[in-house]
Amino acid sequence: MKIKDVKAYPTSFPIPPANRVALGIGTAVKRDAVLVKVVTDDGVVGWGEAHHGRAHTAVAKLIETTQRQLILGMDADDVTGVWEKMYRFQLASHGMGAGACLAMSGIDMALWDIRGRALGVPLYRLLGGSRKAIPAYAGGV
Repeated sequence: MKIKDVKAYPTSFPIPPANRVALGIGTAVKRDAVLVKVVTDDGVVGWGEAHHGRAHTAVAKLIETTQRQLILGMDADDVTGVWEKMYRFQLASHGMGAGACLAMSGIDMALWDIRGRALGVPLYRLLGGSRKAIPAYAGGV
């Protein structure tokens, strides 16, 4: 299963006034996200979300240009090898720093999604967890 394509979708939408949350740095008036789609030559599609650090379009562009070129043709099941290559060429060599880390997170998540789909295993089990209820809380973000 080789990586055939990588796409990033930056999105931004307003938060309705009734749902806005005041944080120490101000009130959130919109929600930005970068969805990452990785497609294999076998047709398996994995999805991830890259943290955007308030620069969702920049992170999406980095994914679709530099990082995409680094990982095309690599084995989609080699999550660690893909991560190491992105690290070596983006972080260890010329200090792309935070932007590269943010972009890598979405690709990494999409590759784990592909691995789970290809094996027919839920991601929580693939990562060593078990299905159990987890209490949720409103963290303000």
